[in-house]
Amino acid sequence: MEPSHLAEMRAEPGFVDAVVREMGPWKVRGATDIKSAILNNALDPKRDDQWVWIKRYAAMVGADFLPEEED
Repeated sequence: MEPSHLAEMRAEPGFVDAVVREMGPWKVRGATDIKSAILNNALDPKRDDQWVWIKRYAAMVGADFLPEEED
């Protein structure tokens, strides 16, 4: 697609609203996929960095179930 075609499309009334409306489901799906991937990494005992993923998941969901770490 030529850049001039994009400029013409953008000039159409409601173009930006249509793009935002069509992107909505993709954004929701992306967030769900990311949450699932983080949880899967946190639950995988074969990962060397499993503890890192557990902490990331806990922070993401706002949970306070992890023990305090000593420095």
